[in-house]
Amino acid sequence: RLEFGQPARRLAITDITWHDGEVLVSGVSNEEFASTLRRIGYPFSGNAGATSIEIWHAVHAEFETRAPIIRQLVHSFDGVPHLIAVYACTPLVRIPLSALTHGAHVRGEMIGELGFGNTPIDMVAYTDPGDGKEYMLVTHNQRNATRVAMSDIGRAAPLPVNVPNVFTQVGIAQFPIPLSGAEHFDMLDASWAVAIRCHPADPRRLDLHTLPLPFFFD
Repeated sequence: RLEFGQPARRLAITDITWHDGEVLVSGVSNEEFASTLRRIGYPFSGNAGATSIEIWHAVHAEFETRAPIIRQLVHSFDGVPHLIAVYACTPLVRIPLSALTHGAHVRGEMIGELGFGNTPIDMVAYTDPGDGKEYMLVTHNQRNATRVAMSDIGRAAPLPVNVPNVFTQVGIAQFPIPLSGAEHFDMLDASWAVAIRCHPADPRRLDLHTLPLPFFFD
């Protein structure tokens, strides 16, 4: 989990994703454009590339090159794979995977702000068994989880840049899910998710909860 003020070396790897024969590794480097995504072919044969990524951060009202991706996944829109990434404090960004080539410097499209003063913990994709639609769910350390429709991610317009600081949830349509206090969260199958939580009476005790879709109630 990201903690502000921690040494940069602890952010060398922030997330790892498998997609279509590649391992996608996000984190920071010691280069000028520190936020980096590496694409590593598998089986490991030395075939790897690195892309530096810049984003507009609405809370800070500036373009940033040091803020790393915290959580990521790959999803295709109209047959075109995109990297969907969420940063600390908490921009939601969309980048065509084809743009992430070795040596390139890419400016990701910020399509939403999920709530400042907050860090994402986990991000998963799932299909709602009730309506059959695809969604993305992001859990946070300071607020309830956020649900976003995948179809909205594909068609959302980028947020404006070079504007004053934005301290609210803006951009893409967001639906709050009453899922808080999860140290980690993942999908178990098409009907159930699992969450690790600290026990409210004893923070040294971790409990494993099974949560049914689509609202993830205990």
